[in-house]
Amino acid sequence: MSALWLKFCGIVRAEDLDTAVSLGVDAVGIIAVPHTPRAVSLAEAALLGDRPRGSSKLVVVFQDSDPGFIREYISAARPDLLQFHGRESSGFAESFSIPYIKAVRGEDSASFVLLAAHANSWAILIDNPAGADQLTSRLASDPQLAGRRLVLAGGLNVSDLSDRVARLRPFGVDVSRGIEGSPRMKSEQKMIEFVHAARAIKVD
Repeated sequence: MSALWLKFCGIVRAEDLDTAVSLGVDAVGIIAVPHTPRAVSLAEAALLGDRPRGSSKLVVVFQDSDPGFIREYISAARPDLLQFHGRESSGFAESFSIPYIKAVRGEDSASFVLLAAHANSWAILIDNPAGADQLTSRLASDPQLAGRRLVLAGGLNVSDLSDRVARLRPFGVDVSRGIEGSPRMKSEQKMIEFVHAARAIKVD
């Protein structure tokens, strides 16, 4: 049995990143998708990238971004992991020479084809509860997906965490809105409660 891998995503403020790091989460995520609610500018990313990370990994989330923008953002934030949410090819994702997470909604067959193409991704992430239900039934039977690290996301909070993990048995979980006090601001209390709930869960 091992501890559930835990990522706090949608970090915008330095104080929220510092709190997450102090709580020992495995990863903190910042969003590099312009015009989205939790988007972080290049200047903000540079400031967050300079914060002490402790044992936490910094993840930058992209979606169908221009490669020049990605390289500029990597230079500013100096992430440990990347996360791709769009239609990026495996060759494109691997071209940045940083381990990455491939994310999909998981609602249709195209999602499974895309995940299978990203055989070298560090993990796969499903950001939709219904999609996760469909995917887990295929992880064990599909030779192209079997054995992959699965990260659950999408609407997670303390109240449903234990049930969803018990049902789907993922490698890890990714939470954003479930630890917010208000848009773009995390709640320290909710972060603490989520960490306590997640660390009480053991996975195979």
